[in-house]
Amino acid sequence: MNSQGLAHGGLATLKSRLPWLLAIAAALLWAAPMFSLLAQTAWQTEAGSVGPLTLILGLAVLWHELRALHERYAKGYSLVFAAFMVAGLVIYAFAIAVSFTTLAVTAAWIVLVAALYWLYGWDVLRRLWFPLLYLLLVLPLPYSLTYSAGAWLGTALAKFVCWFLQLAQFEAAYRGNMLYIDQYELSVELACAGLSSTISLVAVSVLYARWMHKDNPIRIAALLIFAFPIAFGANLMRVAMLALAVHWYGTGVLGSFVHPMSGFISFVVALLLSLGVDRLLSLVLRKRA
Repeated sequence: MNSQGLAHGGLATLKSRLPWLLAIAAALLWAAPMFSLLAQTAWQTEAGSVGPLTLILGLAVLWHELRALHERYAKGYSLVFAAFMVAGLVIYAFAIAVSFTTLAVTAAWIVLVAALYWLYGWDVLRRLWFPLLYLLLVLPLPYSLTYSAGAWLGTALAKFVCWFLQLAQFEAAYRGNMLYIDQYELSVELACAGLSSTISLVAVSVLYARWMHKDNPIRIAALLIFAFPIAFGANLMRVAMLALAVHWYGTGVLGSFVHPMSGFISFVVALLLSLGVDRLLSLVLRKRA
């Protein structure tokens, strides 16, 4: 094929993809106020800091499953599409006007579902249940819930780390989320309580379980259940490591690279434990079979 033929083929490909490219550009422009609102509010918090990653992963899975469609599909009813689209757009405009982040994300999700229904119909929409539900993880959690969960995690971590240190013959005590070792007083704040890493691990575990065990809801549910104690155990290890570092080197170590590095290490350990649990479940089920 000569260069003229290649150019003509490339132009034809571009023309065939132009409607999709324009639709994606319009969707991004329309969603820009929501992204700006999320960046200024929910994504600034400890619990919501994983929101961008969750959004990217969810959209990537949705795009992958849409591209895997080969058979013919019937479009949805225009009247149903129009009703949900208008409702979603009105709610979205109101939410952006009053800076109601959770409502804006919900309205954007409704518009997305309505558009997919109109383009592909109900049968395909049912097959897309996983990426659509996964995208709901982008919804900002209420502050009261994240604060309560973070406070509970901080207290629980301080208690168990104190018990571990006492068992190892260190001078340690705790009160609430305060951990005392030697003459030092440490506060297990929200950032160290592991709420963000717990949410991240749950999101990644669900994605991994879906990818590896697509037709096995029991395995997906099992990995999801195990994600919570695994995340707690990894954060327990992190706080214990930091407490021992303070015992040996003083509180100055918390301002060094050790603090963020401990968070990275604990998350990697949690991922490896999740993979180990999945492998163990495979062995158990194989023996029973």
